[in-house]
This record gives sequence, C-alpha cells and structure tokens, in this order.
Amino acid sequence: MTIFVNLKTSEVHSALQKMRHMEASLSKVYRAFPDCSNIAAKINTMKRLIEEQIHSQRHQATYLVNLAARTAPKGIHCLSMQLTAEYFASRQHERKLPNKNNINDPQLYHYAVFSDNVLACAAVVNSTISTAKEQEKLVFHVLTKSLNLPAISMWFLINPPGKATVHIQSIDKFELFSKHNSFQENNSSDPRYTSESNYLRFYLPDIFPALDKIVLFDHDVVVQHDLSALWNIDMKGNVIGAVGTCQEGKIPFYRIDMFINFSDPLIGKRFDVDACTWAFGMNLFDLQQWRRHNLTAVYHHYLQLGLWNIGSLPLGWLTFYNKTKLLDRQWHILGLGYSSDVDRNEIERAAVIHYDGLRKPCFNSTMATISAATTYPSITRACLVGKRPLGVSSPVLGLPTMGKVGRVRCTMEEKPSVKESSSNLGMGASLIAAACAAAMSGPAMALVDERLSTEGTGLPFGLSNNLLGWILLGVFGLIWALFFLYTSTLEEDEESGLSL
Repeated sequence: MTIFVNLKTSEVHSALQKMRHMEASLSKVYRAFPDCSNIAAKINTMKRLIEEQIHSQRHQATYLVNLAARTAPKGIHCLSMQLTAEYFASRQHERKLPNKNNINDPQLYHYAVFSDNVLACAAVVNSTISTAKEQEKLVFHVLTKSLNLPAISMWFLINPPGKATVHIQSIDKFELFSKHNSFQENNSSDPRYTSESNYLRFYLPDIFPALDKIVLFDHDVVVQHDLSALWNIDMKGNVIGAVGTCQEGKIPFYRIDMFINFSDPLIGKRFDVDACTWAFGMNLFDLQQWRRHNLTAVYHHYLQLGLWNIGSLPLGWLTFYNKTKLLDRQWHILGLGYSSDVDRNEIERAAVIHYDGLRKPCFNSTMATISAATTYPSITRACLVGKRPLGVSSPVLGLPTMGKVGRVRCTMEEKPSVKESSSNLGMGASLIAAACAAAMSGPAMALVDERLSTEGTGLPFGLSNNLLGWILLGVFGLIWALFFLYTSTLEEDEESGLSL
C-alpha cells in the first residue's frame, strides 16, 4: 500500500473500487468471449483478404483503362479500311495532293505530325488551319507507317486542307532511323513508350534537310489559337523551344532523376539533378543549330549508354540539355485526358492543349474527357461529322467533314439511293397487296371461315365469321407492313456515314 501514501483514504477506496469493477467487467467479457485472440486473428485475416481484393480490383481497373485507351475503336478501324480501299480504287493521278512546291520552302510555317491515326492527324491539321490567320503559309508534314499511308492520304484527298499544304510520307523509307533505333528493347507494352514515331523526332534534320525551323506536334494535341507569333520567338541559340513542367511554388510532376540513372558518374558529372524538366507535345526546333551541334550523334551516344528508363522524353532531356528555350505556359497546356487540376481558364487561354493522358478525344468516345469533372462523350462523333457538341468551342472541334465519297460502311456494300429505297417501298406495298388477295381467295381464308365462326359463342356486336377473319387478317397485315417499312427505311446516319 505504499503507492497510496500521498493519497487521501477516500481516494484510495475509490481507486480500489474502480479496479475491482474493471476486473469484474473483464471477467464477464472473457466468459462471454473466451476466444478473443482467435476472433481478432480471424478479423485481421479477413481485413487482409479484403485489402488484397481491393488492390486486385484497382489493378484490373487500371489495366482495363489502359487497354481501352490503346485499342482502336471499331469506327476508327472501319474508317481506315474504307479509306484504304478507296485510295487503291482511285486512279494514279487522283492520289496527288496539291501545292507540292511549298514542301521545301523555308519561308513558310512547317508543322510535323507523326501518327498512324487518321482522326488524330485530321484533328491536329484542321484545328491549326481553322485558327490560323495566314492559312496559305501552313505546310503540314505527316509521317506514318506505309500501312496507314493510303488511309491518311485518302482522308486529305477527300477533305482538302484549303489553302494549306499537306505532305504525307512513310517512315519506312528512312534507313538511318531503322538502323539506330532500339525502342523495341523497352520492357513495356504501352505504345506511348514503344512507338516508332516517338523516336523519329530525333532525326528531324535528316528528314527535312531543306528546312531551317519546324514545329513538331504530338498527335494528341488540339490547336486553339493562331501560332504565327511562335515563329518570331528568339531562340537565343537554343535548339528546342518547350514549355517547362516545373512551376515556382509547386512540386514538379517530373524530376530528371526519376527517369535517368544519376548513380552513373558520367550522368552525375554532366547534368544537374535539380534542372527544370520540359515536355514534348508542341515544340519549336531550330534545325540549323541542331546541325551545328550535331545533336543526332549526341542522341545516339546516350541511346547506347542505356542510362534512362522507358520512353523518349528522358532521351530528349539528355540530348537537348542546356540547349532548351523555355516557352511561356500559354503556348502549351498539359495534363488533359486524366484526372488533373488544370484550371479551366488556363485551358481556354492556351494556344495548344495536350491530351497526354489516356482519355483522348477522337480516339474513344467513352473515355474522352477534358478534365476530371467535365466529359464530352460526343467528341468522337464531332471528329467525324464536323459538328460542334454543346459546350465545346469551335477551334477544338473544327474538323473536316467526310465527303460523300468517303462514307464508311464496314460491310463494303454500296449504299442504296433514294430512288432505290422508294422502289423497295413500292415493291413491298405490292407484295403486301398480292398477299392479301391470295389470302382472301385461298384455302387459308376458308379455314378462317370454318373454324373462327362466332355463331353461338356469345361474341358482342354480332360478329360474323367473315368479319372476324377480315379483322385478324388486317391486324397481321398491318404488323407485317410496319415491320417491312421499318426495315426498308433503316439507313445509316446521314451525318457520319458510319455503319457499325
């Protein structure tokens, strides 16, 4: 009792009483639940199982989202097939795009797009043209695989770019690129990291030997404002102009040491781990400075070292280190296409918006989003028909409309004309009339007369056997006529031409 020396007697008794009550309560609990440790172990086991299920479901959801983003929708696949068929069905002289003299003119504004997606190319090209003040100065260089070249060529033949020039090339003819690339060694199934087009950007001076400057677009960007002022920016001897991904007062989304191995002495000595990173998507290149510094050889050097993670962006940081002009943020806004905190006002002010996330417009209507809170499921449809969905500005969706020749039908059948449809309707009406006449004079009508007589059945209105037969025949005839009219007049959407 020495521990209670400094306490009053009443306090000691109170404490002892509380201890006895606690002991009694614990005894009752133990008698009611004698196996508490086992119950706790079972609860912990159930908790771990549920956590594993949640983790598995999240992993599956992430995989399905990535799969949906990488899979070509049926409409786009159908579009490419039909355009390819029409391209090879056309004559040789009909496959030439106009304004060939502008292709190598260094005085014009040259834009490059590397893509295999027809709608993506159309979105980039048309949005740039629709916002340009001097459309006749625009020259677009579209590079794609030989498999997709006919479809993309046919799209721009059907939907000419107005005063602008479009030049389409196959990447298969560039032997220098195929000799040095090693993107297939990346351990990734994501086409953003393994696509040939992402590494083609490091050969721009070889692809365009006659040009001094060029703007390179990713195929998931949309131009909202005129870009003519971009060509007047003083590069100050730098090779690439890009928007930085590091902002004052904010934690950078990317750090250079996240993708590059700084434990290597060569990297640690030459590069600053705190250097500001920048993004691809919309970049201005000074090809003269590129050739002077021989940066393609620098790229090959770092490519062989293999001190970088998947993707071409880390190689860009290494190749263009200390040769980058950081552009104002209003030129290029990133962060669209996935859950991000990009301000709506910044999106509207930006000259180029970049859907660098998985959810891209004109790729998959069910996944196209401009931000986490706003979705536009009709963007893909607008990409095809050139109509503006509610709440979306025209520069974003000013896409060319497919011409009558370019309508898409996966069945590859010729669509019936209006005259043929009218003829079908008339034939259907004649068949119905003939069927009615045959039924009235045939044995089927006699069967109705004999077996459906209402005499003695108590039916109201004094229905006779002939009248009831006529009613039944009329009902069946009406049902058949409505069904025939529905199937005869069912046509594809006149706006999109898609028959999926």
